[in-house]
Amino acid sequence: VVVKSNVAIGVNAFLSQYLAWERKGGFSARPGLPGRWDTGSPTDDELAIAGAQLMGRPSLRDITMEDVDKAVLDDSHRKAVIGVILEANRVNQLVSMQRACTAEDLGALLNSDRLVTDECIRFLTAIRSLPGVFGCRLITSHHHSSTTLAVADVGVCGGYLAKFADDYYCTVHVLTPADGAYSSYLKFMTQQQQH
Repeated sequence: VVVKSNVAIGVNAFLSQYLAWERKGGFSARPGLPGRWDTGSPTDDELAIAGAQLMGRPSLRDITMEDVDKAVLDDSHRKAVIGVILEANRVNQLVSMQRACTAEDLGALLNSDRLVTDECIRFLTAIRSLPGVFGCRLITSHHHSSTTLAVADVGVCGGYLAKFADDYYCTVHVLTPADGAYSSYLKFMTQQQQH
């Protein structure tokens, strides 16, 4: 189940993106950060990359929690680097258990996230409280739009999804493993173009 205000994405696309990222070497520290860095509003990724640079590392890929504990970093850089390390560990777990895990195991892994706003916490808590939902995770979050991926038994929670969509002013897409993320995205885009 994907809850989003505009475009559908599934676990397969998430894993594909992660594996592509992993093949490229993960987050690499770049000498020049984007112009937004100068405006005083760096993203978590930019802070993490800068944290790796401050640690003298070319990549966040090989940084461990012990390295972060020994490093001299301010709180914002430390928090961003730790966030990347924890997220990479969760994704590695997800990739390794993808074929052999139960829905409950996957749900528990999805539930282990770090949230930045009270609104995100309320939204995910509401999704997690639906009957039949094993777990959910915020995939992307922007100012007025976010995407949440949930592992659920649609036979149990299906009746609640329409009410949830109305209550939270969101779009809910139900994807089965056989659909695949890309074909589901194409179906969604075709429906949007017809309206």
